[in-house]
Amino acid sequence: DSIGLIITDIEMPGTDGYQVASFIKTNSKLSHIPVVVNSSMTTDAVRGKMDQIGVDGFVGKTDIPNLFELTKKFLL
Repeated sequence: DSIGLIITDIEMPGTDGYQVASFIKTNSKLSHIPVVVNSSMTTDAVRGKMDQIGVDGFVGKTDIPNLFELTKKFLL
């Protein structure tokens, strides 16, 4: 209950961001937590896959103002 937001990348060692986001969004105890993906992989196919998973936001790595706005939206 104390987690207000999860920000993840797609490309990570071990478990990738698709797996992380999917696990959170399909877990009844965690699915209420907003998930924002911050990645350099910004193709329409990647965005579509994240939309299917149900992430709450998707931001390119260099779009810091948008990441800030999404963070404010979910934490304030």
